[in-house]
Amino acid sequence: MENPQNRYLAIDVMRGLTLVLMIVVNMSISGELSYSQLLHASWFGFTLTDLVFPTFLFVVGSAMVFTLPRYENMGDGAFLSKTIRRAILIFICGFVVSNFPFFRVTNGEIVL
Repeated sequence: MENPQNRYLAIDVMRGLTLVLMIVVNMSISGELSYSQLLHASWFGFTLTDLVFPTFLFVVGSAMVFTLPRYENMGDGAFLSKTIRRAILIFICGFVVSNFPFFRVTNGEIVL
């Protein structure tokens, strides 16, 4: 695990709150049964849901300012392999989360 002194608490808290808000927004039941702030504004207006993606981009950009200087000395090959590995892991996690209740394993095979 990384040394806690190298972490920025504000970025970690903002990242956590953004992810919680993403999960809450994505788990809304329907347009009629959900709280109005958990739905996108139809045309005019701004809801809590409309804040999720810009906040996520802000957190990612803020974190990159602090993390990219560490990778300058690694070289292009090491940086590229680390980036590709992380992208694959994020894709696998997203695939599992998005299909979790909708697949089953039968006879050792995954059936969607």
